[in-house]
Parts: sequence; C-alpha cells; structure tokens
Amino acid sequence: MLGKTNLKHFGVGFLIVVLLLTFFNIPTSIAAYSNVSDTISDSQVSIAANHVITFTTASDIGANGYYEITFAQEYGDVKEASCSGPNVTVSTTTETVRCTYSVSPGAATTTTIYVNNITNPPSTGRYNVLIGSYNSGDIDLEHGDAAVYITNALEVSAWIGSILNFEMTNEDVNEVNGVTITGSSTVDTLPFNELNTSASSTLAQTLTMQTNAKNGFSCTVQQDQELTNQSNHTINSFDNSPDGTGSSTAPHVWNAPAGELNAYHTYGHLGLTTNDSSLSSLDFSGSKYAGLNGTDPLEIFYNDGPVIHPVIGSGKAHIAYTIEISALQEEGTYTSNLTYVCTGNF
Repeated sequence: MLGKTNLKHFGVGFLIVVLLLTFFNIPTSIAAYSNVSDTISDSQVSIAANHVITFTTASDIGANGYYEITFAQEYGDVKEASCSGPNVTVSTTTETVRCTYSVSPGAATTTTIYVNNITNPPSTGRYNVLIGSYNSGDIDLEHGDAAVYITNALEVSAWIGSILNFEMTNEDVNEVNGVTITGSSTVDTLPFNELNTSASSTLAQTLTMQTNAKNGFSCTVQQDQELTNQSNHTINSFDNSPDGTGSSTAPHVWNAPAGELNAYHTYGHLGLTTNDSSLSSLDFSGSKYAGLNGTDPLEIFYNDGPVIHPVIGSGKAHIAYTIEISALQEEGTYTSNLTYVCTGNF
C-alpha cells in the first residue's frame, strides 16, 4: 500500500509542474506605434540619402528613457542624426540612432528623427527600419517598423523637335529707325520703280521668327551683286563704295552719293537699316545705315533666347532699304537679289 500511495503523489506533482510551465510561457503584450513613416530623399541603390522618420507613441518612456532607430545592416554607417523635441541627447553607432530624453516627453508624443547621408543598400528590395521605445531600465515599452523600398534609377526620356519658323511680310509701316518709308514692298520684291535725283527712296520689310533654340537665332542678309543694269552699270553700296566693297562694320547716318564725275561708284548707292536693337555686334540706332558688298552676310536680326510670340525687339524686326542717286547715274533697269539666312543657335 505504501508503494501505491507514493506513486500517486508523484503523478500529482508532475501534473502541477506541467501546469506551472505552461502558465509562465504566456507572452506579455508590447504596444505598437501609430502613424509610422520613413520619408527618404532618394531611393536609388547605393546613393547617400536622408531619412525623416516619424512616429507617434502610446507609452511614456519617462525621464532618461530613449527611442532607438535600427537600420538594416545593408545600409551604410550612420554618421549624422538629430531628434525632435527638447532635453534630448543623440548618439549613434554603425546601425543605430538613440535619442535619450532627460525629461519625459510624455505619452502620445509624435517624434521625428532625422538621419542624413546614410548610403542606401546596394541591392533593390524592401528594407525595414526598426523603432523601439525604452525606459531608463532598458525595458522595451513600444516598437514598430517603417518599410523603405530601394530601387534602381528610373530613366525618363522625352524628345522635343527643333522649331525655326521664319517669315517675311510686307507689313504696313510708316518709318523704321526714324527713316520715312516712301513706297510699298511685297514678300519677295522691293519695287523701287522710277528713281529721281531729288530725294531718296525707302522700302521696308518685316521679319518674324519663332524658335525654341536655347540661344536664340541670328539672321543675315547678303546681296549677290551690286544693283546692275543691262549695260553693266551699277548702283553701288552705301557709302560711295567701289564695286564689292560696300559692307560696313560701323553703321553710320545716311549720306547722299557724292556724284563725282568719272567716279562711277559715287553716282548712287543702296543701304539698309534695322530697328532690331538686340543685334550681337552692330548698332543701327539713330537712323544708321550699312552697305552690302555681294560677298559678306550682314547681321540684321537677332535674339539670344527662345521666341514663341514675336514682338519688336524679340523675334520681330523691320528692315528698311534706301536708294539715292545723283544726276550722273546711268539710265536703265537695275536688279540684284537679296538672300536672308536665319540660323537657330540650338
């Protein structure tokens, strides 16, 4: 009988031990943060980026408690960090940031932690940033995590075609640079008609340009020859210039042809002026003129940036051509061709 009694006691004792072990394995619940986020300045692989980590606590860490941020080991070393709120001391290790508060920040506190210049992992994927709240005795009071997805750079490409729209018109203008217009032109002719020795004759053309060229555009004009009649007599270029020498790099006010006997280049001349004050080199202001020599282009229209809505001074200019002759100029019909060349500075 004694042996049986001891066996029963042993059985009961074993059962009690099992129950106690089961009871003490019940886990203790730890609170979780709300409104957790990690805003990263650049999510490309292997790029140094800044993190702004924000979270709202439910637990009070008390005096000398701390928040700790832990980055995945794939990140580079933590070197620069700061924490919001007063009475805080910041310390870092290779993978962590610790914000210790000498005065309790209280419960339901929203905290922001800034981590700068930490290198992103070298591979794409999701990487968690762990956050924990601890009291001064290192007891884990609350925790959470913010996920950051590291990606390869996304290449964005687009194509924009070049725009260079040039137009000549015979807009009705009364004067250019203070010079009175005495007749009408067309888009492809300057019909001076019959010239006389009592006064100069002036015709005008309007030029417009639209372009998306970064550095704008430049337009030049070139004459293929002196104004020449059927007998090869010429009306030369301003100012009393022998054949082929009329181009001027220093525009100046209009002078009447000298009309010197046997000096054929002084019998009459043709010059031009432009009201574009933005030319890259020449200055035609104050009714100044220049001549053409049949070889060199002369800049008469310019802008240093894109132009979509042309106005005078930016994408629009009036060009005036003036002829004056002396009584010595030979009779006949005189012709030459002018060519505009406009170049976009893309």
